[in-house]
Amino acid sequence: MKNQKMKRSNYQKMRQNGIAKCSVFMLALAAVFFTASCDDEEVGTLPTTTTGEVTDIADINAVISGTVTDNGGAEIIAMGICWTDEDKEPTTMDNFVAVGEFTKEGIAEEYWDYSVTLSGLTAKSDYKVRAYAANEAGTSYGETVAFSTKAGKTFHALTPDMIDTYTQEASEGQKRPWLIMILIPTGIRHGRVV
Repeated sequence: MKNQKMKRSNYQKMRQNGIAKCSVFMLALAAVFFTASCDDEEVGTLPTTTTGEVTDIADINAVISGTVTDNGGAEIIAMGICWTDEDKEPTTMDNFVAVGEFTKEGIAEEYWDYSVTLSGLTAKSDYKVRAYAANEAGTSYGETVAFSTKAGKTFHALTPDMIDTYTQEASEGQKRPWLIMILIPTGIRHGRVV
């Protein structure tokens, strides 16, 4: 009988401990959900941004514009243009140029309409670009725009074998003034060539 009583009392203790632990777990879970729902309200939604035109395309650079049209209810903390030369959607994990001046209040609205010059590109190459903007809710992207850089100039190094120089030796006689006149612009005065 004593053994049976002891088993019951242990069972009751375990049951009470389980209920207490479960209560603590449920309370903690409710606190996490409440905190998360409060944070979502403060953060807002993702900002909205659009990618503008690609202009002034050259061999190694191009100008791209972007505009943040809505901050999503939170401060804009980053924005700019991202790009890639691969066949995929560009993100800030690829290449990017940030714009705007960040302050404690985020990036001011006066910087939301901008243009960026991408430099150091490769001539005759395909690129994809798009605008990005970020707030506390995350990063959003504008439309992807594709363009190709132009062919660019080819420069060849000048070597000594490419240069031939000639000087007139004294034994070759006097320099001819009529040769000099051909090289110097002339004018006509009183019917004579001057």
